[in-house]
Amino acid sequence: MAALALSWRYRPDSGGWANSMPRDGIAVQVWFFPKKTPRFPPLKLAMPRSPATTLEGAPDTPEYRIRGRVNGHDVEV
Repeated sequence: MAALALSWRYRPDSGGWANSMPRDGIAVQVWFFPKKTPRFPPLKLAMPRSPATTLEGAPDTPEYRIRGRVNGHDVEV
């Protein structure tokens, strides 16, 4: 399951939100993994110094990832 927050008005279409992202846009997506034995340490919301990768199809758009555990659930932000 995932939750999504975007800094711009988006109307769902077949291309997805990334295709409509403005140059100054910010997207925050949180993935909640099924409850199993937690693999990640407790979540610390601190911006990594460098991006984990770039947004698929947009090599000039950095993608940061933070992984951790919240209330016994693994999440990726």
